[in-house]
Amino acid sequence: MWLKLESICFSLLAVFFAMFMRMDFACAQVEDQNVIVIVNASSPLSLEMSRSEIKDIYMGVKEKEKGVKLLLTDQKDKKIFGEFLSQFIGISTTSYKSHWVKKMFATGSEYPKVMDGPIEMIKYVSENQGAIGYVYKSDLKGNEKGIRAVKISP
Repeated sequence: MWLKLESICFSLLAVFFAMFMRMDFACAQVEDQNVIVIVNASSPLSLEMSRSEIKDIYMGVKEKEKGVKLLLTDQKDKKIFGEFLSQFIGISTTSYKSHWVKKMFATGSEYPKVMDGPIEMIKYVSENQGAIGYVYKSDLKGNEKGIRAVKISP
């Protein structure tokens, strides 16, 4: 009996360890993609923000900065959208969308604008002073005008 119980405990520990290692691997993959936050070059937002500040913006807690309305943008691509939410906001896509539907009905807020891809995201952010968005670091060629990357502080 004791040997069987010990075997079951060992199996459960092995499964838990495997799941834990898988989560570490998934987190490493997200960080390797280098999702970066971008803002308009003349944005009143700081050049350096914490994840908490970005979360407040993307959850609609902070709607203006120095009198300028913040224009939130998301990407249609589910992969980068999910990675951004995981890395910066800390919630699932379902929770995020549900939050915005509730916020729209409760306060009349606008759902973040959804861009077809990184080219459209960069163009929109560069043309709108209060715009904030995100792209993979590799999507930036270095010659984009009108945008700047936000440094993420700990």
